[in-house]
Amino acid sequence: MKPLSVFKYYINNRKRFFAVFTAVFASVFLLYAIQMLVDSTFHTTELAYVEPQKYYTSITPKGALIDPELVDSIRRWDCVNRVIPWVFQYINYNCIISGETGTRVFTVYTSNMSELMSLLNVRLTEGRLPNPDSKEIAVHHLLAKNKGISVGDSIGSHIDRNEALKGNYRIVGLLDGKSIVSFTCIEKWMEDNEVYDPFRFGIIILPAKGRMQEMNKRLEYLPLMDLELRTTDIVKDNSYQSTKGFIMILNVINLVVILIVSLCVGFLTYIYMYQRRREFGLLNAMGYTRQEVLLRSCLEISILCFIGFLCGVLAAVLFGAIIDGLLFSPRGQIIRLWNLSFFIKTVCVPLFAALFSIIPVWRLLAGLDPVSILEGGDE
Repeated sequence: MKPLSVFKYYINNRKRFFAVFTAVFASVFLLYAIQMLVDSTFHTTELAYVEPQKYYTSITPKGALIDPELVDSIRRWDCVNRVIPWVFQYINYNCIISGETGTRVFTVYTSNMSELMSLLNVRLTEGRLPNPDSKEIAVHHLLAKNKGISVGDSIGSHIDRNEALKGNYRIVGLLDGKSIVSFTCIEKWMEDNEVYDPFRFGIIILPAKGRMQEMNKRLEYLPLMDLELRTTDIVKDNSYQSTKGFIMILNVINLVVILIVSLCVGFLTYIYMYQRRREFGLLNAMGYTRQEVLLRSCLEISILCFIGFLCGVLAAVLFGAIIDGLLFSPRGQIIRLWNLSFFIKTVCVPLFAALFSIIPVWRLLAGLDPVSILEGGDE
């Protein structure tokens, strides 16, 4: 006979087991699934907006064009490796949850494409790179999936008036890599727009090896009137500012769910333990100390919360895999099934639920009078 067997109690009291298990399981599943779905949007925005900016700094006009003297001055800095002309364009990417975000189009000289692709860790996986004498484009394969297009199709505002990319470009290649970017030729853009100095319409500044921070600090002190400077820090801060309100709301929801579940589980556990007063009194009379009885109760609660947590996480991951295959992947969107932040936020559910359960149980057992209970005086 093992009167302190935790699993024996679960088997003999399945209804009580499932009541607490369901509360923890449902809460963990809900929080993990929400974190996973929201993260998919943030992650996509990071790959399109933040990730490319880690490798270069750019200046683009907001009003007046870039002064050639400014370009020549930056070129002479010893912390600068190269200055490349770039016309800033972008293509819409439709996120399932948050709507549209923009992905960069690098409109650069054909001779600079391979260098920039290598810098951004992007490679050609299908087709070829654009020719300088044609309106052609190589797009990221996730963007192609998102748009439902492939090599040989066309993209641009002439095809879809809601598209941010102006004109009509024929897709000649697909790219792969962490950064969701596209490439087209500045030579054709200059011809169509009768431009002879592309440096005035935007520049990419490549730092000397190991001197990115130094270069960016110098650029931030320049009087860039009507010009927009984009550094890694600026882009990260803009991304944070645009999402911090939503993240705050999400954190409040997490906190409320954790508190509600913790209180409910603690209340249920106290009721169940109170109904077992005679059992605890009998165990005490048999020679088990209060510490042993309390340890058994803590194990019951902790193991139960852990099982609920584990099943909730596994169910959420399975749910994520299913919707990834049915919804996200076909639309070129990445959903991360596992992330340390998901675990940290959801593990608070079983931890707080166990804590809120153990405290009242400890107080109940501390004031327990076994003799009175066995004599029927504590009913």
